[in-house]
Amino acid sequence: MKLAASIMCGNQLNLDKELKKLKEAKIDLLHCDVMDGIFVNNLAMGPYVLEAIKNATDIPLDIHLATMNPEKYIKMYSYLKLSCRG
Repeated sequence: MKLAASIMCGNQLNLDKELKKLKEAKIDLLHCDVMDGIFVNNLAMGPYVLEAIKNATDIPLDIHLATMNPEKYIKMYSYLKLSCRG
């Protein structure tokens, strides 16, 4: 069993502190919701934010594409070498 924590629920102004707490809690994955404002009403977790998170921790990122056309976003996020699922 693996435990994933949603980083979107963390304090976005203190992500370094949040990531440290999750590392100390031995979280297996960081769940990251990518939202396009169409499939769901919110916008969240753009590629620059995920790149900064990836560079700040060694916890693997689990990317959830809550988007109308996930295939449109796969290439955008693939340069980060992240696992994406739609």
